Amino acid sequence: MNTSSTYMWPDTMSWMWRQYTCVFFMAWTVAATWTEATSYDNLHLLKEQEVAKRWRGHAPQDAPGWNHRAIMVVTTHNRVGYVDTFARAIALDPAIQGGEVDLLVRDDASTEYGEQELKAWFPQATLIMEHRRGKSDQTIRKNFEWFKAHPKYTLMFSIDSDSVLDPSWWSFVKTHMPDTGFMTLYHSNAKHHKTHHCNDGVWCHQSSSGSLGMVVSNTLVSKILADVRSWHDFDWQIVGWLHKKNIPIRAPRNSFVLHFGYYGQNNSPSAMQELADGFDMSSIDGSVRPCIDWWMKAKQPNVICPQLFDSARERDEYGSDNKRKLNDDDERSYNKI
Repeated sequence: MNTSSTYMWPDTMSWMWRQYTCVFFMAWTVAATWTEATSYDNLHLLKEQEVAKRWRGHAPQDAPGWNHRAIMVVTTHNRVGYVDTFARAIALDPAIQGGEVDLLVRDDASTEYGEQELKAWFPQATLIMEHRRGKSDQTIRKNFEWFKAHPKYTLMFSIDSDSVLDPSWWSFVKTHMPDTGFMTLYHSNAKHHKTHHCNDGVWCHQSSSGSLGMVVSNTLVSKILADVRSWHDFDWQIVGWLHKKNIPIRAPRNSFVLHFGYYGQNNSPSAMQELADGFDMSSIDGSVRPCIDWWMKAKQPNVICPQLFDSARERDEYGSDNKRKLNDDDERSYNKI
């Protein structure tokens, strides 16, 4: 019996080793398959703590050290009706009027108006007049370069002249600015800016984002400019750089920016793609809302919006008592609810 037992021992160990090896291989295969199937954005969530450690640029307003100074940057080019409406809306913005956020206006060689009109529309703004048109990707790059050259500003918010803001946008930024130094306040539902998930607290993760709505830190911009040398398709190169650095493209569940322009370098009534997801239309001031409704009917922006005033006297007095009925049908047809 002892001899027989001695001869069986190696076979028993071999059998047990084969079983353990099989179990280990199966567990490894399941883990590898799960990892491969995990989406790009879910991987961002898994890496978030690691990413945050590398980008300690910002803390929420209620945390020690929130001392950021912000600049809002808008580029104008013709489309006088859009610019006039944007100027009237921004004149009511609490962050601008309260002095918490400064304003920079870069005019890209407009021919429908000049410096005198822009100064009247944006009396509180720093104004840069370009004499040769550069189009959107070049002006975005110029705005990033300007921001880097003015380190007194730690945050830059990029906005378009055919858009309007929920007045609570700045409170959201102060409360939720990510440590990565990047977010966008514009939640687009365009197919090419696909939303992958909304499993990150107040945030949704998107595959890409245009410059509209971007909020970026000076530290992050300096890194982008150091790596991205080309001026061509600069906004898309920003997206590519963010992907390489594993920085999520975060947008709020409900957009704080409404894009109302049907005419522009990348839009037309027949190919309108840039629609806001969940923007609160009731947040628009009543003196501006009729004009937003007007532009959302795809009216040509080469004239001042006629819906803003009921009389020439109201035009002179800024039209603060406009009583026009708001058109909710326009809201439902334009803004994805």
